[in-house]
Formats: sequence, structure tokens, C-alpha cells
Amino acid sequence: MDENKDKITEGLTENEALTEDKQNAEQVAEELTEEAAQVEEAVAETAEETAEAAAETADNAEEAVDGATEEVTETAEDTAEAVTDEAALSEIEAPKKKPMLQKTIVISLIIVCLAAVAAVVIGLFFNNDVTGTWHLVRQVEVSSEAATSDEADNKLNVDYYFTFNKDGSVTSTIGTVTGKGTYTMSKDENGNNVINMNMYDTLTQYFLNGDYTVEYSGNIFTGKKMKFTMADNAERNYEFESASYKAPELKREGEFEKNDELVGKWVYSTGEFNLIYEFKEDGTAAYTEQAMTINPYTYTPINVDIEMRGIYSVKDSTVTISYYFLEQSDKDITVKADGDVLYINNYPFVREGAATPDQLQQAQTVAAQQ
Repeated sequence: MDENKDKITEGLTENEALTEDKQNAEQVAEELTEEAAQVEEAVAETAEETAEAAAETADNAEEAVDGATEEVTETAEDTAEAVTDEAALSEIEAPKKKPMLQKTIVISLIIVCLAAVAAVVIGLFFNNDVTGTWHLVRQVEVSSEAATSDEADNKLNVDYYFTFNKDGSVTSTIGTVTGKGTYTMSKDENGNNVINMNMYDTLTQYFLNGDYTVEYSGNIFTGKKMKFTMADNAERNYEFESASYKAPELKREGEFEKNDELVGKWVYSTGEFNLIYEFKEDGTAAYTEQAMTINPYTYTPINVDIEMRGIYSVKDSTVTISYYFLEQSDKDITVKADGDVLYINNYPFVREGAATPDQLQQAQTVAAQQ
């Protein structure tokens, strides 16, 4: 009995211990469950906070990205503008990299332009150059029979046209008759312009050759003028006006008939003079005389280089050359053609460029016998 009792007691004790252990286990389980709930709640809160923090971080990151992007964009735009401005500035300032060359060229061009303008202005308003064509009216003595009622004191007004060329040559023309010569320009001790005239014709050289002081005046609006003054001869002062030459019109009687045997340039030359006739297909003609002769006023030797231009007509063996001096005048010559030799007034003229040595010798022999 006692043994059973002890066993029962021992069993109860064990049960109590088990019960207590169970209770303890349940309590531990509740505590663990509570702790798990707390942990879960803490984890949830932490997760929520983490999510909120992540979201906030994402927003901040997005704002930062946007800000960074905007800043980069602004920086890029500023950089682009700066580059553009720099490029434009470079284009503007590029010429400054060669300042001496560019400035020299610009200054040279400006100087050239100013010089050209000045030359034009001086040429237009202040004539100071002899070159060009000038008109001189000179009175010459005429016989009482030749004078008209408009020519007082038996004097005739003769129109001369002088053309001065830059190469130092000069021509003087009356009507369609032109004399040739040369001129030179210099300065006297007072700085005045001085011209030396040397004409080779019987029209002007006996009164115009020599040294003259030259004075210019006028302009294109009032008319350019030039005055020749000879210091030791007050009578040899001449006033010219700028002009243009126009040849007088020559009148022909009837229609022109061409003669092929005459057409060409014909030359008669000796050691003392050259005579040249030229007949053209259109009916115009020219006669040139280059010779040494005697000045009828001073009785000194003078050179003659004169050209007469006009028109011509042919009738049988006579050629009539019409020209204009003080009025329309005629010059008749007789001709006979023989190939490249044309006998004019019985003198053998040889066709220019076609004569043989024998023909030239023949022409000279015949000329010597005349």
C-alpha cells in the first residue's frame, strides 16, 4: 500500500511538475508570441520607415537628378553660348591676327582711291596738263581781193587744232591738212611751266616754234584754257581753248568709181624726201610729204612732215584729190599704172611692200634724171 501510495504520490508530484512545466512552457510561448508580434510590428514599422525613407530618397534622387540635369543643361547652354560668342568674337577678331598686312592693304587702297578722286577733281576743275586737243584762232594777212566783208583789215581768222600727245608728239590741223612735230616740257628758274615747240610743217613752224611759258585756267564747266607767252616777244602770245576736232565734210560730184590699179599705198623716196600717195577702195585718199625745205620767212632749212587727207575721183589719166584747207580745194595729178609701179606726174612711185630691188633702182634712176 505504502509502496503504491508512494508511487501515486510520486506520480502526482511528477504530474504537478509536468503541469508546472506546461504552464511555464505556455507562458514562455505567450512571451515568445508576444515578442514575435512585437518583432513583427517592429519589422513592419521598420519596413514602412525604410520604404518611406526609400521613397523620400527616390524623390530626393529624382529631384537631384532633375536639378543636376537642369544644371547640366544650363551649363551646356551657357557653354554653347560661350563657344558661339567666342567663335563670333574669333571671326570678328580674326583679321586682327594680321593687323599690319590688313591695315597696309586698306590704307593703300584708301590712298589709291583718294589719289584717283583727287586726279579726277583736278582734271575736271583745274586743268594743268598740255595733253589733249586745243583750238587756236589766229589772224593771218590776206589780199584785198581774197578778203570778205566780215574780215576787217584784210585779215582772215584761221582755225588751228593742236593735239598734244603724252609721248611728246604734237599735230596741228587746219581743215584736213595736218602738220606734225614734237614738244618738251620743263620748268624755269621760277618754277613756271615751259614748253618747247618744234613743228615740222609750213603751216605753223614759222610762227610757233620756240620756247613759251605755259599758263592754265578754267575747268570743264567754264572751259579749259591755255596760254603761251614768249618772254622776249609780246606779239607771240597765243591763247588756246580745250576742244575736239571734227573734220570738215567734203562734197563729191557724181558717184565714185573704183580703179583697182590705183588702190594701195605708193612711195617715192630719195635721200632728201619721201612722197607717199594712198588711194583706198572707199574713195578716200591721203598725201604725205616728208622733206627738207627752206623757211620762206627766215630762209633757214626746216624739216617738213605734213599730211593731206581727202577724197579722190578718176577721169581718164587724171586723179583729182579734194581736200579742205581754208575751204574745199582740189589737187590734180596725172597717173599711169605699170604693175607695182605707178607713175605720178611722170615720177615712179612703187607700191609699198611689193617693190623689187630692180624696181627701186629703176625708180631712183628715173628720179635722178628728172
